[in-house]
Amino acid sequence: MNTIFLSGKITGDPNYRKKFAAAEKAFTAAGYAVVSPAHLPPEGLEYDAYMRISMAMQAECETTCFLPDWMESNGSKREYGEAKALGKEIMFYADWRTIREDETREAIRNAMGGEKWAHQMDVAARDAMEEAARLADRLGMDIRAEIFRMQAEGMAATLARAAMEA
Repeated sequence: MNTIFLSGKITGDPNYRKKFAAAEKAFTAAGYAVVSPAHLPPEGLEYDAYMRISMAMQAECETTCFLPDWMESNGSKREYGEAKALGKEIMFYADWRTIREDETREAIRNAMGGEKWAHQMDVAARDAMEEAARLADRLGMDIRAEIFRMQAEGMAATLARAAMEA
């Protein structure tokens, strides 16, 4: 299992726990073991102590993922330098989310009969299905396995009709 360290702005962000939790949920659903500095106590240590602990957490992970606001954080900038120095895989959350959404859309298209069928499908229904895929991905759900199961059971047509009626 790939271990991933999350890096993003914590200091000065009152909603950092929520932001980190959403990323953790998405990566966990994708099969990663997530290590997050957002689990450290919010008070009680000096900044340098938090950084030493975070850097130790990062050193134990194969990958470091930078959340969208990482450039606003001096700590994340240090973690970026450390990831480069240690030869860690570097990932950017916004890019990963886009790739996941593309994979989910492709899985839906394949389950529904490929591009030819998708072009014949009502535009509103197709957009609704893609929005559902984005929403599922934001919630950390991997609906691709469910789509493939439905295809195997011959239920793709039922899903298409339901999407068109919605």
